[in-house]
Amino acid sequence: MRRVPILITLALGGSLASSAAAGTALSIPAAGGLDALAVSVDVAAGQVRYASCKGLPCATTSASATLAIPAGDAALDAGAIAVTDVMLAGGRHLVRVKVPLATDHGPEAPAWEALLAAGTAPLFAGRTGFSRGEPGERSGTDVRLLTEGDHSIVVVGDIREDLRICGDDATLLDPRGLDPRALAFHGATLQRLDATRRDSAIAVEATPHQGPSDAALAPLLLTAEASSGVATALTDGDVTTTWSEARPGRGQGEFVLLRTPYDVPIVRFAVTIAPPAPKPDGAAPETFYLATGAGTYEVTLPEDAWSHPGAAYDIALPAPLQTSCVALVLNSAFTRGSAHPEVSVAELVAYSAFDHAGATLAEVAATLTGGDARAQAAAALLERAGARGVVAMSTAYATLDASGRALAINVAASDSSCASSGKLLVAALRDADDVVREKAVSKLQEPTCGREALPSLLEALQLAGARANVAPLVAVIGREVALRPLVAVLGEGPAPDREAVRSAVAYAAKRVSPEDLATLLAAPGRSHETSLELLRALEARLSEATRPADALVASLLSGTASPAARYLLVDVIARLAAAGDAEAQGRLADLALREDTPDVRARAAELLAHTRDPETVAAKALGDPEPRVREAALHAIGALHKSEQTAAILTLLAHDPWTFVRVAAAEALATLPPTPTADKALAEALDQLSPRVRQRSIVALAARHAKPYTDIIRDHLTNVKEDPIVRASSARAAGLLCDAKATELLASLAVKGGSSTDAGEVALGLVATSALGKLHPADLASRFAPLQSKGVRPDARAAAMSALADPAHCPLP
Repeated sequence: MRRVPILITLALGGSLASSAAAGTALSIPAAGGLDALAVSVDVAAGQVRYASCKGLPCATTSASATLAIPAGDAALDAGAIAVTDVMLAGGRHLVRVKVPLATDHGPEAPAWEALLAAGTAPLFAGRTGFSRGEPGERSGTDVRLLTEGDHSIVVVGDIREDLRICGDDATLLDPRGLDPRALAFHGATLQRLDATRRDSAIAVEATPHQGPSDAALAPLLLTAEASSGVATALTDGDVTTTWSEARPGRGQGEFVLLRTPYDVPIVRFAVTIAPPAPKPDGAAPETFYLATGAGTYEVTLPEDAWSHPGAAYDIALPAPLQTSCVALVLNSAFTRGSAHPEVSVAELVAYSAFDHAGATLAEVAATLTGGDARAQAAAALLERAGARGVVAMSTAYATLDASGRALAINVAASDSSCASSGKLLVAALRDADDVVREKAVSKLQEPTCGREALPSLLEALQLAGARANVAPLVAVIGREVALRPLVAVLGEGPAPDREAVRSAVAYAAKRVSPEDLATLLAAPGRSHETSLELLRALEARLSEATRPADALVASLLSGTASPAARYLLVDVIARLAAAGDAEAQGRLADLALREDTPDVRARAAELLAHTRDPETVAAKALGDPEPRVREAALHAIGALHKSEQTAAILTLLAHDPWTFVRVAAAEALATLPPTPTADKALAEALDQLSPRVRQRSIVALAARHAKPYTDIIRDHLTNVKEDPIVRASSARAAGLLCDAKATELLASLAVKGGSSTDAGEVALGLVATSALGKLHPADLASRFAPLQSKGVRPDARAAAMSALADPAHCPLP
């Protein structure tokens, strides 16, 4: 049942009343049948006292009725408290008390208020302003006084930060007006748009459209909420549904809040008032307001639209309107004699400058190029167009410049669903612009989006140049369905694509059972290239399916596999051999010893530790005619830490014609147990011409703790003509071998390097500092004193401090 309106005059033109503060105490005389009333605020006690008297004088006492002010521990500001006299219709008075509860005294700041009248309980007492919730979603209660002639009308209602007329600090919702005779609140009709905005509104005459409204390219108005009624009916695109104000009287001030993209200027509206089958008790507005953050328009209808079912009316704006908020606010209505009309509106449509006769979204998409304000507007409109906008952008995408493509991807990425935008996002993975690609990848990495776009991603696996970005997404998103499509494109396209697909297969295979893995490896009909890539991708799990893996390796080696393919197979075979696969162990040994291609033999020799008899394989590989194979075998022997091949290594150290082989021999000896023969051979190698051989031999002697050769090593440190890397290794060896005779020399080099501008001297000085720290003579601090003086390099000073703090390796007396 509809409530009877009690504030007809208020609905027609009331404005906010202003009252002067009367301090913290006030007495009002008896009038209008009410006794006198005294009200005072006890700031210290946080209370309001009130008392009725037959007449003045009238004052509160300690025995007077009280209301507690819920200020908590906060101190009240007496200067901000307002106690005011409010005159009602009929000569009655009441007292309004307002106590701020926050240091912020701005619009709708939290406060506590009371409305008191003589001889009755408080009419209202409670918190007001935005007193509940988080910023952006705050709510509360509001008390407002509106002037009506020589008296005020009191209205109480709810306020919500997320539901207010555009441009207002707060809009009163579900207003209740105070009946001055009964001193009780009742539902009321209230024009929520204040008089100032109504008076300054731009007048606009609506004109008949001669039929239904034109279809807009995109729905620019989205219903947020309404003060009453079903708000969504106003923008649902269905003229058979209506928004009705559902309030007493003619619904003045009831409103619907609408959101619109700020980047899209609105040039006109169209409103449909009556549905095709209007209700008998329905009514059309005569005037209403379109209140926006940029201005207010008063729209006047040329006729009673309820008598013209389904007809639309055009609302042309004097200038394009750029706003993010529009509120339709009811004002007067064609009541047709009804005391309780149901004022209704069926549909409100907004149009942009892109909306013209014959306009298409394809035209809009073409304007994305350039990235200017018009392009931004086009992007915002296409976003509102949803799937149709995505189709238009997809068609135009290839013709757009980088800024236009970026806008298109922004729109696609803003969609919560990728069912329609998936193809466009996937197309952007091949874009030449890094920013565009990254935006597309970022959106597709969202779980929901990726799953919806998976069909498009799987299609894109067939496109060369896209796989590098597509394959990782397919592997992560596709789960169990990803593996076979990825395997199907293994080995295809440029190197980045092949690598990405191989990694994606490895990731997707983590979730595959050993049985399915074996089936995958055994599947017939693959090219040699694909088979090789599959083995490489599954390398980490081949030990779980050795039989089909061995068979696939054998088929590749027995065919026409290129040297490059055979080289890549070595690591696959070594992985199987390391897992104990005897067939692979034998095959790895054969590759190290009998393969025609030297590079393949060298790679296999590096991994000979995984063969069944690594010592035998190593012995033969050390005699290989190819120096890179000998080098690889030496590295492998060093990793084995076994000395069976020491004699062969010493021969290579002394006589191999290739420097890098002799270097590898010295490095291998550094890892083997010390023997006098090997130590002597390393010392003799210090006479070789190659500084790299000398340097690695010194390192090996230090690693083997060959103290008998400290004098020889010190000679290389002393020799200023020696290669810098050899001298640096000699300095380090002096510290490791605790060569006390090198103390003075190391100290001299450390100090010299600390202030030198020569890069070699600086480097040697730093090594000498560290070595001297290991020797740690008793006077180390005094020796390092020059390194703490002004002008010393910071790195040299820091090295000295570190050497002093380190525990002694071989402290000297």
